[in-house]
Amino acid sequence: TPELSVSAAPSPLTTTYGTPSNATTFTVSGVYLTSTVSITAPTGFEVSADNASYASAATLTPEFGTLPATTVYLRLAATAGVAGTHNAQTINVSGGGAPPVTLTTAATGHNVATKVLNVTGLSAADRHYNGNTAVTIVGSPAYEGLVNNESFPVSGNVTWAFADKNIGAGKVLARTGSFTAPSANYAIATQPSLTASITAKPLTVTGASVTTKIYDTTTAATITGATLVGLVDGDTVAV
Repeated sequence: TPELSVSAAPSPLTTTYGTPSNATTFTVSGVYLTSTVSITAPTGFEVSADNASYASAATLTPEFGTLPATTVYLRLAATAGVAGTHNAQTINVSGGGAPPVTLTTAATGHNVATKVLNVTGLSAADRHYNGNTAVTIVGSPAYEGLVNNESFPVSGNVTWAFADKNIGAGKVLARTGSFTAPSANYAIATQPSLTASITAKPLTVTGASVTTKIYDTTTAATITGATLVGLVDGDTVAV
């Protein structure tokens, strides 16, 4: 009578979302088999007969009806989700004309950690002093580090401003709000930090005139009527 046998449950596995885990192993054997044997991994896992080509299922071929104890490799797939249940999952072994058998993954210890992302694509424009803390943000935010060919629009309500109105080079902007991860499989590493400069505002002097004088052996001249044009409202600046 065809018969299949499997070894004890493989040890628990850990990885980070988007990266396959290292492999653990178990063995499959059989006697009086009439065809190939298939090993089917549970959701979130992959199996391989050679520790090179991994898929949701692997095939073993008996010789003259006998399958000696053959190593099968099991790993968490790159697509295994952080919130998935990977403990005590069933691995199915069938084929060869024998009744199917099963074994389960470890009851505890399987874990998929979140993949860390950065938010990129933003910069801040330098500007002249204008008496307020407003800043212009250039570009569009994008997630850096997405895996499994995933694509998400960046989420989170974020605004930026200068910390104060005064001139300065490379001023670190104040951020209100935070960008958030696109799914439970990801986490934001560090919120982006932007800098920009405030430079002195150019002014124009108008209305200046020189007063006529009587010869006094010097080149000194008296200027009257000078007015500054371009002052920011609320600022008091004298010529």
